[in-house]
Amino acid sequence: MSKLLKSRGKAVFHFGGPFFSYEVQLDGLLDSKTVDERITRLAEVRRDLEAAVDAVTSLQQEAHTRKTEVEKLQDTVTQLQEDKQSAEKLLALPQESVARVIGKASSKGRVRGLIEGIVIGLVTGIISSAIVRYFTSGVPSVT
Repeated sequence: MSKLLKSRGKAVFHFGGPFFSYEVQLDGLLDSKTVDERITRLAEVRRDLEAAVDAVTSLQQEAHTRKTEVEKLQDTVTQLQEDKQSAEKLLALPQESVARVIGKASSKGRVRGLIEGIVIGLVTGIISSAIVRYFTSGVPSVT
């Protein structure tokens, strides 16, 4: 229950309940000087609140930007983990099979190299013999 009372020439706002009572003197509140001060103070509070809202908006935008960057990085990490797993599967060949593959490659290389060496040796031998015969056939023998 609230009542506006006039007691002793002063305006008083009375508010009370079953277990409490509160009174506010209105004379000081309605003074033009205090009203102007309160209006000025409310304007300051409003400016502060607008600055706070701007700051919160800026933080929200920055948080959204960071969230987007984090999602991109998470996608990159996931892709790298998949690539790593694929590479590990490829490298997981048993050592015995790797040794077998290397042995076959080197034995094929030895046989092929041996055949190439024989062919090159025969060809260069025939060419060098032909050159020597050409130069020596025109020269009279010394006996």
